[in-house]
Amino acid sequence: MKVIAVYDLKADCYETPFFKANVQIAMREFALVCRDSQMLMNQFPDDYELHELGDFDKELGVFQLHLRTTTGDEGETVILPKPKILCTARQCLVLEEKSDDVQ
Repeated sequence: MKVIAVYDLKADCYETPFFKANVQIAMREFALVCRDSQMLMNQFPDDYELHELGDFDKELGVFQLHLRTTTGDEGETVILPKPKILCTARQCLVLEEKSDDVQ
């Protein structure tokens, strides 16, 4: 299963992660929320991104997060998260506008 979270650029933090079978399902559900005019993601679409943080093995109960290594200030190796940006709230709204134009 994919580990997914919405990143709030203004707050500089993630919302609570959630799990989906694949990124396509996560993106579809994110798009639905972004298109709801009552939601903050619709009102401030430049503030939100959907990130894939890694994978979760349901059988073993093990997380495998997307990571990167870098060198710290004192030459030490530092392991940091490297989330994959799947889409932005703005992109979801643009796609909706394009599909409205087609119909």
